[in-house]
Amino acid sequence: MFTYVVKVITNKWVLLALAIILIISVSVPFIIEAKVRSTICEEMGKYMGDANITRIAISDISWTTVTIEVTVNVHNPNSRGAVVDKMEYDLYYQTVDDWEYLGVANKNEDISISPYESANVTVSNKIWLPSAIGMLFQSFEQGGPIMIKAVGIIWIKVGPMSIDVPFEHIQNITEL
Repeated sequence: MFTYVVKVITNKWVLLALAIILIISVSVPFIIEAKVRSTICEEMGKYMGDANITRIAISDISWTTVTIEVTVNVHNPNSRGAVVDKMEYDLYYQTVDDWEYLGVANKNEDISISPYESANVTVSNKIWLPSAIGMLFQSFEQGGPIMIKAVGIIWIKVGPMSIDVPFEHIQNITEL
C-alpha cells in the first residue's frame, strides 16, 4: 500500500512539474515578443517629425495637364535600416479665403534607407488642366505667387512594424 501511495504522489509531482514546464515554455516566447515589440516601438517613435517636404514644383505643362512634383526628405535616426513603404498626399492651392483641392498622388514602391541616413522621395501629380487654370487665375487675381499646400502621410517600416508619419507644407510656386 505504501508503494502505491508513493507512486501516486510521485506521479502528481511529475505531472505538476510537466505542467510548470509547459506553462513556462508557452509564456516565455510571449514575454520575449512583448519586449522585442516594445524595443521596436521605441525605435519607431523616433520617426515623429522626420518627414519634411523639401520641394514643391511645377515640372511640366501640357495641353491637358500640369504636373506638380512633391519631394519629401525622410531621415532614419535608427541603428536599423528602414523602408519607405508608401507615400500619399493631397494638393491644394490657395484662393482668396480658402484652400481649393487640386488632387491626390501616391507612391507604392519600397525605398530603403540605411541607418542614420536620409532619402528623398519624389512623387509626381498630374492635375487636369481646368483645375490648373483655376489655380493660375487665382494667382493672377491675387497678384502674387501660386501658393500650394501638400498634406499627406508617409509609411515607414522598421523591422516587422510600420508607422505613419504625417507631413504638411505650404510653398510659393514662383517658376513656371
